[in-house]
Amino acid sequence: MVRPESVRSGRRERLPTTADLLWGALAGAVATVAMSVPMLLARRLRIIDRQPPEEITDRVLDQADLPTRGSRLRMLTALNHLWFGAVAGMAFVTLRGVSPSVARLRAVGPAYGLTIWFAAYRLVLPRVGLIRGESRAGRARDLVMLVAHLVYGGVLERLTR
Repeated sequence: MVRPESVRSGRRERLPTTADLLWGALAGAVATVAMSVPMLLARRLRIIDRQPPEEITDRVLDQADLPTRGSRLRMLTALNHLWFGAVAGMAFVTLRGVSPSVARLRAVGPAYGLTIWFAAYRLVLPRVGLIRGESRAGRARDLVMLVAHLVYGGVLERLTR
């Protein structure tokens, strides 16, 4: 299979193939399952009262005037979280393909996970009203979500290397 490549500044940049994107999606979904472990543990230990993906899904459904509870909410939350993780996995393999200097970095996966955490939990989600801000949710949630996103990035990097 011939991969589209270009040469810039002596570095080889490669656009991802369909197979790369599918592998990135699968790796992202698996990494999402892995990151759910610290989140579930924190909930069981009562460190957090509600997992952020459930809070986000619940608010989106409420805003769409489709309030859902119980097992249906849990199923939609899982699908929503896996979908987001898969899309982020595809973005990761794309970034690594078009930026060889990024691809060579150690711990690029955990850094990617932290970037997702920062962008989502500090910039986008509070501003659009899908999660409570840090002051009300507390530092415990922030710490749990930081650890979870480090796990996500680490697993994603390992699976896509």
